[in-house]
Amino acid sequence: MSLHAIINQLADEIPETVEGIKDGNIGAMETYAKLTTLERLIKEAKAEVLDYAIDERELLGKEDVVRYGYRVSVVSTQRFTYQDAYIERYKALIKARETLCKKSYSLSNEGQYMYDENGEVIPPAISKHTVTIKCEKLPEDYHDKI
Repeated sequence: MSLHAIINQLADEIPETVEGIKDGNIGAMETYAKLTTLERLIKEAKAEVLDYAIDERELLGKEDVVRYGYRVSVVSTQRFTYQDAYIERYKALIKARETLCKKSYSLSNEGQYMYDENGEVIPPAISKHTVTIKCEKLPEDYHDKI
């Protein structure tokens, strides 16, 4: 089966599976684990294909290129690493202040305040909670346990 056919099949089956989960007819955890496997396979394949795709795209020059509903272009990003003691000192100060704000958050839950060396109230950090499912890849010889 070609990749194109597999993509079309998945495009049909994934929404149907999601609806089946919502209706209570399909197991959500098993589907989530399978989608995690699919996500990992796709990520690995994309990493292997990337350099070839860049080479192919660059051969086509500046013309507008559309493939499978996506405009394809090569973009370049630049990242900097700073080797500056001044910046490192400020990062350490920020980290220390963040730690104080986290402690202030804990105290504020108990109705207490935390003050800095100048007598100013240290504002509590704002907490956001995220709940998700973690899928860890197990050895091939490990069998599902229900």
